[in-house]
Amino acid sequence: MPCGGDYDIEVSLVDLPLEREKALNVMLNAAELGGEFDEDKRQSLLDELGGKFEFDLNALIVAEEKKATKKRQKAEKPPIDATFDCD
Repeated sequence: MPCGGDYDIEVSLVDLPLEREKALNVMLNAAELGGEFDEDKRQSLLDELGGKFEFDLNALIVAEEKKATKKRQKAEKPPIDATFDCD
């Protein structure tokens, strides 16, 4: 996107302990979801977390695909024609 472009993005505010927030960040920025990460920093975070958290990317990917499909289907629905003849 060009610099200064306007766009909307969905945001979720979370109140998590720092360690869980880092784990969530690693998962949500996974390449499988289209995210990007500096690989050295990602590995550093994973080392810091020390295997305390399990990442179920498959479940997250399925949920995101369902959400995207619903959004597409909603956008593809033709508008309802509210006009009618009584004749």
